[in-house]
Amino acid sequence: MANKMKFYGKVISGKGKGKYFVGIEPYKLAFEKNLGYTPYLGTLNIKTGRDFWTHVEDYKVIEDFEYNNKKFYGVKYVPIVIKNRFGISIKGSIVAPKKTVHSKSVLEIISSLNLRKYLKLKNNDIITVELDI
Repeated sequence: MANKMKFYGKVISGKGKGKYFVGIEPYKLAFEKNLGYTPYLGTLNIKTGRDFWTHVEDYKVIEDFEYNNKKFYGVKYVPIVIKNRFGISIKGSIVAPKKTVHSKSVLEIISSLNLRKYLKLKNNDIITVELDI
């Protein structure tokens, strides 16, 4: 059974590492294959106030791998729709790397576009996120 969920999050600044990791070829290729788009090099970070992943049963996984003689850890992800306060929306995915510096209440979101620009977002803006599975 598909898990339909809608929640809100506050846009926050990230650590700037999403650009690097999203651009690593095995990650990028897996996202392209499974999501149907090339992800923008970067993530949108939102704080939700809860552990999102305890409520999600239906997600996909990129397994750990080696690339250029370096180990990279797996990522789980789930398709979503993101909406701003003006009703503008776009498809994306929440990604959760096995190894992260973020707390469980911070979500990293990828999409084919720069979400901050497309949705006209700044820190502390509230967005709506809906599972798209």
